[in-house]
Amino acid sequence: DPITQFDHLANRWMMSQFALSNPNNYHQCIAVSKSANPMDGWYLYDFKTSSVNMNDYPHFGVWPDGYYMSVNQFAGGGPWAGAGVAVFERAAMLAGLPARMIYIDTGAVTLDYGGMLPSDLDGPAPAVGTPNYFMEWDDSTWLGDAADTLRVWEFKTDWATPANTTFGLNASYDPN
Repeated sequence: DPITQFDHLANRWMMSQFALSNPNNYHQCIAVSKSANPMDGWYLYDFKTSSVNMNDYPHFGVWPDGYYMSVNQFAGGGPWAGAGVAVFERAAMLAGLPARMIYIDTGAVTLDYGGMLPSDLDGPAPAVGTPNYFMEWDDSTWLGDAADTLRVWEFKTDWATPANTTFGLNASYDPN
């Protein structure tokens, strides 16, 4: 499940792929180009996402304060374990410095969600402090909702005090 995205705010490329050794060694590898020219070299990062859950089907969003990721988790690479979300310290990665990851296992709260997508910025930067938004479309037959539902979560990152980072449901839309 490799992915390549262009970070237009920094004029750089970002690539990622998961790496694993079942049953308990799950990583997300990320490379950030040193310039707009991918032939100029890359900064390489290896983040251990879990010792329990495989980080499958990663999707990324470029945002001013981080590279945001959603994954579908599988316990030991097997049974469904819900969704996971993460943010990677973009500013440090762009400078080739040691970078942090904040990972939130939403599957520990509910197994109902999966297939989330983080927002990916393609236009001007939003106001400083604007959270990244994750969305998911759920068919009513999957979760027993009265109708199909679009769910929106806010991922609010606090790099100064990572423990203050939050991920929460902002809104749900029932089209009926």
